[in-house]
Amino acid sequence: MRGYLDRAKAIYLEGIKRYPNYKENYLTLGAYYMTYDQYNDALQIFEKTLTLDLTPQEKKNVSEIVEGLKAILNQK
Repeated sequence: MRGYLDRAKAIYLEGIKRYPNYKENYLTLGAYYMTYDQYNDALQIFEKTLTLDLTPQEKKNVSEIVEGLKAILNQK
């Protein structure tokens, strides 16, 4: 199972490399990192996502995720 997850991560990283403005790759990769408690990586990805062309609702949602991740990281 882990091999499939590693492959999925590689696909999203490649997608970001090829299509650096495609927000869905960032959102999915950020969710992947959060699932595996890789909060520093998730924070970096979601902060980058905020620089992309997001709808106001997406920007609000991602901002809330960023704040939540910062809170988690400050507790460690």
